[in-house]
Amino acid sequence: MAGSLIWPAAAAGAAVGAAMIGLAYMAGKAIQSQALQSYSRVEIEEYVLAAFLAMLCLVLLSDAGRVEILKALTGGGFADRAALDLEIRKAYDFQAAKLSDVIRDLARNTLYVSRAVSYNFNLLSPNLHVPFTANYGKSPSAGGAPIISLLMTGADSTSLLLLLIKAERIIYFFFQFISLEYLLPAGLFMRFVPPARKAGGLLIAAAIGGLLIFPTATLWTDSMLQNPGNSLLPGGSMKLVADINQGMLLDAICNPVINTLMAIGEPLGGFLACLIPCLAGPQALGFFACLGAMSPFPQFQPPAGLPACWAGMENIIYYVTAGVRLLLGMGLNWSPLAMSTDDFVSNYYKPIVGPGGALEYTMKTALAIIAMFVLRMIAVVLIIKNLAGILASEGQIHGISKLI
Repeated sequence: MAGSLIWPAAAAGAAVGAAMIGLAYMAGKAIQSQALQSYSRVEIEEYVLAAFLAMLCLVLLSDAGRVEILKALTGGGFADRAALDLEIRKAYDFQAAKLSDVIRDLARNTLYVSRAVSYNFNLLSPNLHVPFTANYGKSPSAGGAPIISLLMTGADSTSLLLLLIKAERIIYFFFQFISLEYLLPAGLFMRFVPPARKAGGLLIAAAIGGLLIFPTATLWTDSMLQNPGNSLLPGGSMKLVADINQGMLLDAICNPVINTLMAIGEPLGGFLACLIPCLAGPQALGFFACLGAMSPFPQFQPPAGLPACWAGMENIIYYVTAGVRLLLGMGLNWSPLAMSTDDFVSNYYKPIVGPGGALEYTMKTALAIIAMFVLRMIAVVLIIKNLAGILASEGQIHGISKLI
């Protein structure tokens, strides 16, 4: 049973404390020491305070008492400890879900912007073996790489924040367990024992922080994040850019069949144009002789029996194919359906970095969640620090208190 050591620890501490105070008083009487007798009287007062504190802790920090206190502080509708734990899990799950949605949408935007940045028309830019070179092409999204870098940085940072929230949830339930099972029993025992009173006060303060302050701060900050009227989170969802495959003339650029034909169409066409007359002409050479006659090596001299149209046909096929590619490339650039730089700015730049864009949505979500995390930590540490002093402990929690 949770907290089963609280009553035995408090009773054992009360017995040990009473024995030490009684022995000190009898020793003072025996040796006529006023100092020991005064010390015993002071310790009796501390003993009574420790007994009163123990009764308060046993009543208020029980499951039923803690649930009632948290209901009064947070306005929650949970009826028992299991319902309270479920409410806390929902609070952390809500924050984790928001961050997961941001990471997913950032990844999708990164994918689509990467496609747009790599989009260009240079495939349809033939280089002709003539005194001029036709290289008609453009990249309307040139310079978009920094946008991808910003999206990836946002996804990395949000992933770390998601890891932080998941870790805090584990710490919360671990703190709940050790507060009830170990910190509070040890604190009550040590609070009764005069030499360990300060350490006992610190442990009791830590237990109160874990059992009351931590869940209160968690539910308060969750209410601030989820309240529709004054939520700190941005409304709606992140803006998503469209996949570049929608409404674009990418079939002429990214279609694998067309790409293959464009790569092999020109040499294959020239080969067939020469092979047919070579085989069927009046001076047919035969298949293998034709293959040798069309060797690409410049030092090869074609045999006398090769049809005279061979060289001319090859050049004609080459220039016809190159002309088609050039016209297709120019037509694609001039087409109103092709993406322009203005299209990239309006469809991919502004939805990412513009007002209300994906990056602004990411920053608002991350700042709201991390601000609530910091407030929870400050509240817990401050309350523990001040309660420790009130409960006859040190006013410093060394190391941690320096953060406040």
